Parts: sequence; structure tokens; C-alpha cells
Amino acid sequence: MSKYGSYEILSTLDFNDSTSGVYTNNIIANLTSIFTSTSKGNVYKIDSQGNKILVFDDINKNNIQNIKTLDENNICISYDNVIKIMDLRSNANVIEKNFKERVHSMDAFSNKLALGFELTGPDAPIRLFDMRKDFNKSQIDIIQSSHHDDITSLYIHRGDPNILLSGSVDGTCNLYDLSKYNDEILDEEVLEEVITLDSVHKCKFINKINKRIGILTHTEQFGTYNVMSESEDKIMYGDLREPMGCKYIIDFDDDFVYGGNIDESKMSIYSYTTKGKLKKNIDIVGIHGNEVIRDFKLVNDIMYTCGEDGKVNVIKMNIDEKDALKKSNKMKGGLKTKKKHKSESKYTPL
Repeated sequence: MSKYGSYEILSTLDFNDSTSGVYTNNIIANLTSIFTSTSKGNVYKIDSQGNKILVFDDINKNNIQNIKTLDENNICISYDNVIKIMDLRSNANVIEKNFKERVHSMDAFSNKLALGFELTGPDAPIRLFDMRKDFNKSQIDIIQSSHHDDITSLYIHRGDPNILLSGSVDGTCNLYDLSKYNDEILDEEVLEEVITLDSVHKCKFINKINKRIGILTHTEQFGTYNVMSESEDKIMYGDLREPMGCKYIIDFDDDFVYGGNIDESKMSIYSYTTKGKLKKNIDIVGIHGNEVIRDFKLVNDIMYTCGEDGKVNVIKMNIDEKDALKKSNKMKGGLKTKKKHKSESKYTPL
């Protein structure tokens, strides 16, 4: 975990057009570029020189709900009840699929694409696709034992792509073993269910803490839960807005939770501990005016933020020198040798 001591706003890219009222909704990255989507149906690539290049333009100007990186050459875009897969080499739409329900959430990893939908019947479906196979023939539906309201968050485990986590407005998060679906046997899908009692905004695996997931609710409550274990302990941080001095919580990752304050035009970054404590890292002030920050991406200590002012900020995050020195000294401390006496051998054990 890097502790940031200062920052520098390098540039601000404006995606508003003559009609104004444009939101920038999502930020994703591949190895060479950053991508952002807008509420007017556009997806742009931002290259290393800060140029914005249009890669997708929906003729109906639908609000882009989600974008995800599939690999270096392809991204997936969702809006309303449609998904499209774009080949970035040609900016061509290579796959398009319409569903009966609206697509609310999406994740992609290791040739798997998972889609979560709105509730239109007794259960909201999750649909899985294997990107190595024929797209339509590879579809598998998870409906039984799924969710009883819209599915708002999906996350494929980065260490084991056969494990899928889902979160819903119904206040539950489910864990699925995708290897169970080889022969459409759907009677043992859910490995574990976590009940939060609040509508789930985001859920994901926390890699720094073994077998734990983090859950952020629409009421800005945050907690981590032990899963795939006999232990049922949970660490609750409560409503994060007051302790972080924020109006809303944007997201969390392995190390930090990120909040926003429209009155102060700022993003606040706090670390969280396994003891249920928060510790302030830094405030980034002067971004997105009095509008909501919708998403961000941190790549090699460069922060990209997007929001309801229709802009993307590029911010250089500077590592706290004291923190870096402390880590350096800690590493050196592990290499100390004790003072030798004549009778001792040339090499002494650490």
C-alpha cells in the first residue's frame, strides 16, 4: 500500500458538447490507454499524450451504463438492454446482443463475461459468457437461487475465475462456483450468501485479506466479511460519510475507500484497517466542481477521475517521502547482522 503525500492535477479533459449536460460515467484501462464513457452514448480513448479519440458513438445517444476491458483489443459496452463488444483495432462492433431486461452490472476477467440484470420476474438473472467460444452458444443463465431485485454489482475472483460474487438491491451478496455449470446443473450454485440488510452498491474480493469480501451499500455503509470459511466474522466501518467528511462514497479497493464532497469539490482517500478503523490519507481538492465524481482509475500512481461535470481529470499522485523512507528502512532493518567476534565464522545467520 502506497501512502500519498501530495498530488498535482496535470490536465482536465472536457467531453461536453454544444448541448451540454454530459456526464462522464466510467473509467477503464488496458496496458496502453484509458477509456471513458459518457451519458450521450460515446466512448473515448485517452492516449498517453492526453488526446481523446472517439471509439464508439451510439446513434441513439443512450446513456452508457458500463464499460469493461475484455483484453488489449476488445472492450464491452452496455446500455439499456444492449451489450456491444468493440474491436479497438478497427473501432468496429464485432458482437451485439439484446436482452429482455436492462443490463445493470458487468464484470470481465480471464475470458469470462458476467452480466447482471434488472428484476422482471421472481428472480433477477445473471448471464455468463465464455469469450473463447461462440458468444450465443456459450451463454449460461443463473436464475435459481439468484437475487430477488436488480443485480447492481458483479466481481469475478482475480485469483480463481471460477468464483463469482454478486450483489443486489435485495440486500444480499452471493458467491457462485462457476465450475458447477458444465452440464446446466443448477441446484448447487450458491456457495455462500451474505445478508447486509441494505441495498448493495458495490461488492468485490479484497486481495490483501484472505477470504474476505468488501461490501459498500447505497446508504454508504461499508464492511468486510469472511467467506468460504467456517468463521462468520465481519468488520463493520458503518456509514463512512461523517468520519471521511464526505457526502457520498465512490468506491473502495484493497487499501483505500474513496469519498466525494460536492460542496468542497474534493475526493477524500482513507485507508482502512482490519480493526474497523479509518485513517486519512489525502484530500484531492478542486476537481469536478460541485458535481458528483462517478468513477476513477489509478494507474501507476496516476489518478483518472470522471464525473457529472462531463470532464476527466488526470492527477499525479506523489508517494509520501516519509512513508517511502520508512519502508526502505524497514527493508534494510531485515538485513542487519550482528557484530562478529574472532571465533565466529565469516557469515552469521540473520
